[in-house]
Amino acid sequence: MTHHSVNAPSAADHNPELYQLTVSGAFLSILPLVAALLVLGAFGVPV
Repeated sequence: MTHHSVNAPSAADHNPELYQLTVSGAFLSILPLVAALLVLGAFGVPV
C-alpha cells in the first residue's frame, strides 16, 4: 500500500516555507483573540 495524500493534497508537502507561514499565520490570528479575552477578564467581564 502506497501512502499518498490524495484526500488532502497540499503544497506544504513540497514547500516547507509555506507550511511554516501557514502555522505562524494561524498563531498570529489567535493572538488578538487571546489578548481580547485577557483584557476583558482584567476588567471583570465574565467570558
